[in-house]
Amino acid sequence: MKSLYCDFQYVKTGHHDQDFMILNKYCDGNLEHIKFNEHNFFRNILLIMKTLKRKENKTIGTVSFLCLYIASLFSRNWNYNLVIHFFPQVHCNLYKFLFSVFIKKCKNIIVFADCVKKDILSKTESKLDSKIVEIHQRELHFLKKEHTEEEKTILCIGNLNSIKLIEPLFHILQENKFEHIHFKFICNGIQNRLKNMGFSNILNNNLTIEDRFPVLENYLSEINKATYTFLDYSEKYGSRSSAVMLDSLSQGTPVICCKNPSFSELVEKYNCGYIFHNEIELKNILSEINSGILKTPAISELLINFYSERENKKLAQVLI
Repeated sequence: MKSLYCDFQYVKTGHHDQDFMILNKYCDGNLEHIKFNEHNFFRNILLIMKTLKRKENKTIGTVSFLCLYIASLFSRNWNYNLVIHFFPQVHCNLYKFLFSVFIKKCKNIIVFADCVKKDILSKTESKLDSKIVEIHQRELHFLKKEHTEEEKTILCIGNLNSIKLIEPLFHILQENKFEHIHFKFICNGIQNRLKNMGFSNILNNNLTIEDRFPVLENYLSEINKATYTFLDYSEKYGSRSSAVMLDSLSQGTPVICCKNPSFSELVEKYNCGYIFHNEIELKNILSEINSGILKTPAISELLINFYSERENKKLAQVLI
């Protein structure tokens, strides 16, 4: 009998298929992907209750935590693993209560990054750290890069939502010329963002701007061809596993990132990029990359081992 991986807030353009595929691989193909996207609050609760009645082992990927809590309460069924991607930055007291209950009653809480586990334990004040298990939703490998050290491309890729920042980088590009760096933006919504910001006089630099979200195969290819991936987010991003960062590292591409636990812990521990605290530090990093003072870091083998299929398979097959 296959185990169930349930996405109750499934979005085809998100990373949900990718998360399922890697976990299914860890479980040797023994997962069935259940996909729902019900927006009605009460129908969603009924749908969750119906799914909880099924006899298979269940892992819940994406869900309204409030709906899940109510459904579990009424059905008296907490017999599932729950994936928590991050601790939300709004309604913190509500989520503190909900997550505290889930930690006590669910089989296990699955997170995709150590910083998420630390954040949840800190904010819920829970002592049940053994109930929160870290599994990695990406494998990392040593890959041969397609560029030379002289060909430097800094890539910003993905959906340009409200917490993803490009303003500091564009401020720098307006005022500085980087002759040896190609800046490439493949971001859904970037044209509207640039228009709203009123940016001009940026074509003095070597820029490519594409307003789209690439399909998975093209997305990974673009990351592989880049020298660095650029990651900058507002404080609302919180602590979470960054799919773009892990996809970058899976392609052997280091990152240039803001000082956020989601990124900085890996960068500092495993030498997989450069961190900036403010716009001045970002400018200095770009200048030193442009002049050749900063070399592309060699990603630590310890990181590759930490994210290996072997280690994650052990956990996934026991839990899921």
